Amino acid sequence: LDNFEVNAKGGALITDLHTALTQMPVEKQYTNIVIVCGSVDLEKDKTHEEIVSDFEAIMLSSSLRADKTTVCGALPRADKDLNEKRVKVNDGLRIACENVNATYIDMDNTFLLRNGNVNVAHLVQDGLHLSKHGVDILLRNCNIPLKTNVTSAFTNARYKQQTPINFKGHEHPFSNF
Repeated sequence: LDNFEVNAKGGALITDLHTALTQMPVEKQYTNIVIVCGSVDLEKDKTHEEIVSDFEAIMLSSSLRADKTTVCGALPRADKDLNEKRVKVNDGLRIACENVNATYIDMDNTFLLRNGNVNVAHLVQDGLHLSKHGVDILLRNCNIPLKTNVTSAFTNARYKQQTPINFKGHEHPFSNF
């Protein structure tokens, strides 16, 4: 994991991610910046169009700092209303990624069961946040090497710390899950 960096921001809003991204030096080029769409903004009063527009701004900032941008769609949720909005956001993100030549990763294939229900084995008891197994699957979907210190960074950021955790690396995942 030489030159690998993780910046996990549990509970962050899209605007927080954009601020963190724009504070990165432009001359510091990454191979890939991975942005994970979380559920915090889905719970706010923003429309799915506004959320997608905010992500388009993040993708533009990312293109100045990396050779490639990867956007992971918001993970499935058990809440029906939130899930309907999530599907609309993900559809918009898929199109936005095509428009700016970014890679979109659909998480539904690995986070939903065949019957369409959320696989609760990937979540902790609150039914919203990812378990260690869920984090491993998310990282695998993003082609991020599964190393203990990387998965710990995501888990620690969500449950123990409110400050970013950084590791050296080839990719720079931003997350607000």
